[in-house]
Amino acid sequence: MQVRRGNKKIKNATPIIVEGIKFRSKLEAYTYQQFLLANIHVEYESQTFTLLPSFIYQGVKIRPITYKPDFVGNGFICEVKGFANDAFPLKKKMFLKHLRDNGFNITYFVVRNHKEIAEMIKRIKDGLQ
Repeated sequence: MQVRRGNKKIKNATPIIVEGIKFRSKLEAYTYQQFLLANIHVEYESQTFTLLPSFIYQGVKIRPITYKPDFVGNGFICEVKGFANDAFPLKKKMFLKHLRDNGFNITYFVVRNHKEIAEMIKRIKDGLQ
């Protein structure tokens, strides 16, 4: 029998505090530090997007589907995924559709390791080309 401790949504993640911000994983904290070193302003988990609003079905209120990306910057959004959970591929598709349908002209990154983070930082510094 597997014992679940708390609301651990991220598999094999170790929470860590950096500069007073509690990150859900060491990879998120590393990404934040790389943004700082590159002098790129980002906000951590600052925006929540509603992908599907709540509704009533046969008298029962169904909760909305929301998505809160890890980092939001000027012209880009970054999601840090060391190990994606089962829900992420579907939420990613819904989020990309939400961006398109609502006229967001923004670059969306999903990074999984240090190499991909370095590549993302370079693209952002180069003007997202």
